[in-house]
Amino acid sequence: MVFLDDHLTDVVGPVLASGPLAEDEAQSWGCTDRARGTRREIVQATVRREGAQAIWTEEFYQLDRATMTKVATGTGTQRVHGYVWEQANSLFRPC
Repeated sequence: MVFLDDHLTDVVGPVLASGPLAEDEAQSWGCTDRARGTRREIVQATVRREGAQAIWTEEFYQLDRATMTKVATGTGTQRVHGYVWEQANSLFRPC
């Protein structure tokens, strides 16, 4: 994918895939602006459920042409809601 005209654009088909990884684990990709600046980051969220608790990890990347560089990682917990892939998608907005 490349960042073109303020949008992510497929170059050779889908590269950033979202969805279930296992019965109680899912992953999702999207965009966010952590610093509320002029540049958004790509974010990958992984949610793993343990009972009524959802444990999430977010990895933030800066995109420069066709290169993504990890700039931060965050973790946390929240109550389980919906399907695990829906919960991963709810952590940020799509690009």
